[in-house]
Amino acid sequence: MAHVKILSPTGRLLYWPSVAALEREAEQGKTDALLGLGQILLDGKLVAEDSLRAAALLERAAQAGSADAAQHLGELYGKGTRIHGDDAKAFAYTLQAALGGVRTAIFNVGALYANGRGTAENYPEALSWLIVAQHFNLDSGSLALIRSHVLKSKPEAIPFSEKQAAQRIREIEETRKNLKDM
Repeated sequence: MAHVKILSPTGRLLYWPSVAALEREAEQGKTDALLGLGQILLDGKLVAEDSLRAAALLERAAQAGSADAAQHLGELYGKGTRIHGDDAKAFAYTLQAALGGVRTAIFNVGALYANGRGTAENYPEALSWLIVAQHFNLDSGSLALIRSHVLKSKPEAIPFSEKQAAQRIREIEETRKNLKDM
């Protein structure tokens, strides 16, 4: 009987005594169990890989508010290799994950806004999200590039982007604090 230990994208360690126990909880609609079963179905180590079933379970968890499930879905829809790609869904789920405190999603939302992938191209929004990413030590040099672009095209947006970023940082830090308290 294999124990199931899952490290979620937000860094929470989830545990079930067995795959059967995890499946029972998922059948009851428990959000963390839906996430856990979806994650092991994607992984394919403890159970046979099944991306379509995983996506369905993760969709239920994301609809129940799971930022962790939203992160997986954002990646699945964005890559489009295991399930049919959908840039709009990838953006929506990545945004949900970012707002829910998933660190990698924070940077990805900025990149999606900058590239206009799944959403309208919006450099002030990209700048705001990349400022947040830098706060969480996630920027890969994109912030300077986007800031320069906004400075040339819409300099009046920079103070708004900075103010918006500060508010997002406070909200995400509070969300992440609450996740640690769980």
